[in-house]
Amino acid sequence: MKIKIWKLQAASYFALLLPSVLFILGWVRTIIAIPMVLALFAAYFFIVRHAIKKYDAVFEMDKKSIITVAVLMLVWCYISGHGGFFYQSNDHHWRNAIFRDLINLDWPVIYERSDTSLVYYIGFWLVPALFGKISALFTTAETAWLVANIAMFIWSFIFLFLISLLVCYCTKAVTFKKVLLANLILIFFSGMDILGILITKNWDVTAIPNHLEWWAVEYQYSSNSTQLFWVFNQSTPAWLATALFLAEKDVKNFVFLCLSILACSPFPLVGLFLLLLCVGIQFMLRSIREDRFKDFLKDAFSPQNLIATVVILPVFYLYYKGNVAIETTGFRFFMGNMKYGEINVLIRYILFCILEFAFLALMLYDKNRKKPLYWFTIISLFVLGAFRMGTAADFAMRATIPALFVLMVFTIRHFNDNIYIHKGKVRYLCLKKSSIAIIAVLLIGTVTPLTECFRAFNAVYKTGKIDLKADRIVTFSDKPVKDYKNFMAEHYQETDFYKYLQKKK
Repeated sequence: MKIKIWKLQAASYFALLLPSVLFILGWVRTIIAIPMVLALFAAYFFIVRHAIKKYDAVFEMDKKSIITVAVLMLVWCYISGHGGFFYQSNDHHWRNAIFRDLINLDWPVIYERSDTSLVYYIGFWLVPALFGKISALFTTAETAWLVANIAMFIWSFIFLFLISLLVCYCTKAVTFKKVLLANLILIFFSGMDILGILITKNWDVTAIPNHLEWWAVEYQYSSNSTQLFWVFNQSTPAWLATALFLAEKDVKNFVFLCLSILACSPFPLVGLFLLLLCVGIQFMLRSIREDRFKDFLKDAFSPQNLIATVVILPVFYLYYKGNVAIETTGFRFFMGNMKYGEINVLIRYILFCILEFAFLALMLYDKNRKKPLYWFTIISLFVLGAFRMGTAADFAMRATIPALFVLMVFTIRHFNDNIYIHKGKVRYLCLKKSSIAIIAVLLIGTVTPLTECFRAFNAVYKTGKIDLKADRIVTFSDKPVKDYKNFMAEHYQETDFYKYLQKKK
């Protein structure tokens, strides 16, 4: 089956664009929103036109591979609890409350009882919530909730399917075995958390199944499956944007690509921006050497990049600025609690980095040592883990999502390029020492995603129920700000977003 690359890119960019469009239409005054949305669709037109001209190649996958990708992504999406048709992790209590409020309450979402507004990265829920709102016009609230959850499952699957296809394209996984390997690594990619637990003895073995990633106490880099189980609303758009970034050949879409995830993934955006900056500088230096600097500037200041900067950036900057948690804590350096001693904190952080990414990166050194993106990926993973924004470690955990995804792609490329050797018409399986070491790292890492899956199946087994929806909170409309400040803007009427952009009730 032949897949035109420009069509794959067009579909992916459209999926990333929709949340911003719906947010602007739902939250921003109509007289301002309409020109903004028209400008964003004009930017999308420039992106598609550029893709048709530059990415006219065809990526071939047989039907068996396509079906395999679809089935794996469907199963992964299902057992992660999307739509509430299987076990849902604890974070879904808050996420379902956001989702229900987006369905049942008018946009923008205002909580009159507490005199607050919903201020959170809500973009990923907007498309399925819209289906729920439309359904509510003709059916009961329960039916609308079901429709919205079905839409959520489909929406999540679309993202995962596009991500998988782009990963296969970026890693040149064209045969069935390579496609299967790429997708298995995508699903099970993780740091060696179980080794961290055994070394630090920071785990109660009687608490199986547990959440393995907090073995370092104050730091966490989540496995792909953990992200899908807990923070899918941030991770899937970030993965899709990172996969698109790896497929790009110039900087013409870079700014648009980065800002397109601002509605869903503001923390991952920071990590993606750093990677884009690294590659952008590389493109700039190459253009200077080749006497094409003017062409580089033309690409950097493309219509789509300028439109995204003028439209998306100010809207969401003003919107997020009203969040109570960010207002009170800000952005700060935090390597650990110094009551344990500076040396102990430093040693623990170094051990954390070694087990989460550095040892794997070392195994990939020979093949990638001349690639600036490889070095910048490692540096960003070392640095970002030591910063915080808000009340918890969310910034470090989420800003590193793009870099971890890039490291995963480097790993898949290593296997696709090094496993087989050809002698005449015969192909032999050949594992180098570095490949064996990487396989060992990946197998140790699978304990983490398998634990996530085991928790889900264990809960289903113990309760005898499949649809274990985590829905304790229900809504934020009757909740006090002090207990849910990550999601609300207090005194929202005083914020710049409300004064200059927000629709008035």
